Amino acid sequence: MTKANPELTTERIDAISLEQALRDFENANARVVVLTQRLLASESERKRLADELERLRLRVATTPPPPPPPAPIAPPPPPSPLATRVAKAPRALAKRALRRLKR
Repeated sequence: MTKANPELTTERIDAISLEQALRDFENANARVVVLTQRLLASESERKRLADELERLRLRVATTPPPPPPPAPIAPPPPPSPLATRVAKAPRALAKRALRRLKR
């Protein structure tokens, strides 16, 4: 075709284009194989997780609810006036005994 490069003929250009197209096809085909394997692995994982979710749902549906928490313990009632006097009695007796000893 051109005088500078007479070996670059239409047939040679077609052969180069065909080789490049075949390499591109091989690369694309390898990529499709890899993507198909990943898709199948993902589908298998999705199925496994769906089955596990269903098992867990069934377990929750058949498990009885936990018992209610125990009622809080009420604080003791305030001491009665009589209990206060009884609690203070030993102290008062001790004070009286000390006063008597000092006399």
